[in-house]
Amino acid sequence: MFAEALRSRLEARRQALVERHALKREIAIGSPQGGRITAHTSAAEAPRGYLNLCANNYLGLAGDARIVEAATEAISRFGLGMASVRFISGTHALHWELEQRLADFLGTQACALFPSAFDANGALFEALLSDEDAVFSDALNHASIIDGIRLSRAARFRYAHRDVDSAARAFDEANDARARLLVSDGVFSMDGTQAPLQALAALCRERQALFVVDDSHGIGVIGETGRGTAQAQAQSAAVDVFVGTLGKALGGAAGGFVAGPQAVVDTLRQFGRPYLFSNALMPAIAPPRFAPWT
Repeated sequence: MFAEALRSRLEARRQALVERHALKREIAIGSPQGGRITAHTSAAEAPRGYLNLCANNYLGLAGDARIVEAATEAISRFGLGMASVRFISGTHALHWELEQRLADFLGTQACALFPSAFDANGALFEALLSDEDAVFSDALNHASIIDGIRLSRAARFRYAHRDVDSAARAFDEANDARARLLVSDGVFSMDGTQAPLQALAALCRERQALFVVDDSHGIGVIGETGRGTAQAQAQSAAVDVFVGTLGKALGGAAGGFVAGPQAVVDTLRQFGRPYLFSNALMPAIAPPRFAPWT
């Protein structure tokens, strides 16, 4: 039974959003994702044309005819989905192929796919860290990083946005930590600024910390060959672990990944709960015939 007290509290919470003009409203698109779309704001409204400036479809690949054709072919050959988690019967040969391609693309030893980059961050910190460790996070990191850190039992330190001195002071507060991990967005999606990777990497080397960069908004569009913020700043070798997404520049469908040392990826496969308990990506997201990142 829906308790009246809970109902009243939820309705009051929604009304507060309405009064602050902060209620999120969805717009239904009736065309392929792209720079120009048709959409309507309610079922009763007729669709009309819009200029779309707010998607993360940076390269226009979400509706690219080559990707649509390759995905259609993959569905006809391999079906719609795996209907299983990876370690039971959900791993397809295409998953292994895509993971290897992404690892090669980013210059890492290994890579693991996840249903989303949010899930990738949900697995990363809990699997790697314990209550004897410490994690350091930029104040404006993405919500998935914040929530992922909350799932771990590590001591948590937030440093001022893009402020390496603030991060160093946070490290000073965690001298007793067994292991340290610093995480930052590569490109901060709300304002487009980039993390100071060289200075952060130097700090991590000095303090013997694992350096993690979530470059979901950079990979595919930043850097000479689209390898992200680290390539743009000539710091690819200085980053230990990359988190990224397939749901933005790289096709816009779904899926995330963690690429890094073999030991990190192996740990995620064994202990990353979103990896262990979520259905695997549909094979059509990893079609073998066309990969825009190669």
